[in-house]
Parts: sequence; structure tokens; C-alpha cells
Amino acid sequence: MLTRRHIRAKVMQSVYAFVQSGRDNVETEQKNMLTSIDKIYDLYILMLNLLIEVAEWDKAIVENRNRRLNIPEEELALSEVLAYNRFTVKLSQNKTLLTATEDMRIGWSDKDEYLQILVKEIKESELFKRYQKRDKYTFKSDKNFMIDVFKDIIAPNEKIHEYIEGENISWLGDMSVANSMTHKTLTHVFEDSSDDETLMSLYKDNEDKEFAKSLFVKTVMKSEELTKLISEKTPGWDSDRIAQLDLIMMQMAVCEFLNFPSIPTKVSINEYLELSKDFSTPKSKVFINGVLDKLWRDLDRENAIKKSGRGLV
Repeated sequence: MLTRRHIRAKVMQSVYAFVQSGRDNVETEQKNMLTSIDKIYDLYILMLNLLIEVAEWDKAIVENRNRRLNIPEEELALSEVLAYNRFTVKLSQNKTLLTATEDMRIGWSDKDEYLQILVKEIKESELFKRYQKRDKYTFKSDKNFMIDVFKDIIAPNEKIHEYIEGENISWLGDMSVANSMTHKTLTHVFEDSSDDETLMSLYKDNEDKEFAKSLFVKTVMKSEELTKLISEKTPGWDSDRIAQLDLIMMQMAVCEFLNFPSIPTKVSINEYLELSKDFSTPKSKVFINGVLDKLWRDLDRENAIKKSGRGLV
């Protein structure tokens, strides 16, 4: 599921898009942001299905070869390590996944080139060769094998990343959270799991979704007020000279100082410093830290920051 940091990143990107577009319909842009976040769930479903489709692709190859050749039983057993993997068979029977897949307009059924690449890489890997040498195959061993395949071969695959980016340009930045959700889901599939087993939720709870909506609206609606506060603490700097993303991250942080009483100020500062590492320049972190630290102390002295709630315990 999404962490607050990832939510902040999506809000930041949406505020930036709103500013750059020059549009003024906040409600429409908020809906676009929520749609973009919801699409992460589609990516999660897509990655879960990829594991199943890879096994199905290999199964088709194995069955076609078996029809043409009289393959020794020992060799056949080795070829079925991927094709008839107990774990992927179990995953494919999950009704929640089946329903979610039917609701999506994209999938892997007509993406043979990617499945072919993955199956080839898997079968040429040391991971696959080691697993073939086992004396016994169980559901647990099949599960561990497929989780390793996902982590080591599928998730980092550049061709898959190219496809994902082509389908939805924002998805490339969402791969880490989708892959994390996929990995956690795989670890929670067991031999005796119900076919009605629920999948992961995108948000931890409704509070996180409301946080995303509120942070976006408050940052956009109070941008002039927030910019003025920041400018007062950056003598010699014109707001026009501050990198747009740096300014937006500082606006969002100050917005949290003043409008989100349950979020400790230190948490807000640390979160935006971490975001600056991924989205801005190396010098930005030092600059943003200096500005936010001064703002926090000045606003605290003026009793402008009111914090309360369980987050402060």
C-alpha cells in the first residue's frame, strides 16, 4: 500500500502539473491526481498477472513440445518447474485478482514478445538452474522460487519498464510501490489460502486518501500566502529564482506545519528532504532544510503552529 511519502510525491507532481498548465479548476486537477494514484492499483494487478502469464507462456511451449516429441519423464519434470509451478497455479485461482483483471483494459495476453524475453531470461538464470537440481518440489519451494524470480528477474527488467512507461508515463515512477505491493502479496499466498483471499488495498485507510486530497487543495489554494512566508525567510532570493519543484516542496511542508495538526513538524521536514533527493538537485536538500528549519522555529515562536494528536506521542 501507499506510504505517506509516496502520497506526498504524487501530490507534489500534481501541484507542479497544475502550476505549469496555467489552469484554475482545482477540483478537476484534484480528480486527475486521485485518478493517477488509483492507476497504481492497476499497475499492481498488472505485475501480479505477469508472474502468472510467464508460467502460462512456458506451459504453452512445454505442451506444444510434448505433442511433437516423446520427452523422457525426467526431462519433462524439469521443464515443468516453471510451466506447472504450484504457486502460480494457486495465484491464478484468486477470485479477487481475476475480477480486478477483467476490469482492466490492458494485460499480457497479446504481449508475447515480453513474455518470451522473460521466459528466456528465467531459464538461462542461475536461479532456474539451481532450482532444477532439487530432489523434491513442494508448494513452499515453488513459492520461494517464483518470489525470487519476481525480485531478481521480472521487477528490474528493462524491457518491462519500457512497456510500462509506454502504457502510462507516470507508471515508471510508481514501479517501486507497485512492485513492493506485489512482493508483499506473493509472500501472503499459501497453499491453504482461500480463493476469495483479498488483495492489498492501495491506501492504508481513508485518512490517507483524505490527506492526499486536502494537502493538494490547501497547497494550491494558499500558494500565494505560503510563497510569501517562504520569501520572508530567504533574503536575497526572489521566488521566481527558486526552482519550481523546490518551491512546491517547501509550500507543501509549510502547509503541513500550519494545517495538519497531527503531523509532527520534524516529520514534515524530513519527508520533504527525502523527496528532494529524488526529485531535485543535491544542493536543494541543504537549501530546503535551511529555509524550513528557520520557518519552523519562527512560526513556533509566534505560536502559529498548533500540533496535537497521536502523531506527537
